[in-house]
Amino acid sequence: PQPSRRATASSWTATAIRKILQTERFHYLIYSWNYGMEWSQLIGKSRETALANLKQQLESALLQDDRILSITDLNVTDSGRRFLTVSFTANTIFGAVGEEITANV
Repeated sequence: PQPSRRATASSWTATAIRKILQTERFHYLIYSWNYGMEWSQLIGKSRETALANLKQQLESALLQDDRILSITDLNVTDSGRRFLTVSFTANTIFGAVGEEITANV
């Protein structure tokens, strides 16, 4: 059986989210200035500063995609020396998509 269109669209959206978060904003000329995450702005900052700016930067990056309506359930955990694990729910036009990424900051 073939997957439903909604399941396929949700999978595409999850892939788009991961791609956005893995692309450094302003670094690649092929992407518009609105595409990607500004991880470089968090590197070398104090934990407190990085955490304070993370939600705003995450929303700024993801809400550029018209399929993503909001970001909720944001949870950041310290994964050891210079690493943060970020989990969240992206509420999309196709339903909720849970994501998790580990970042070096």
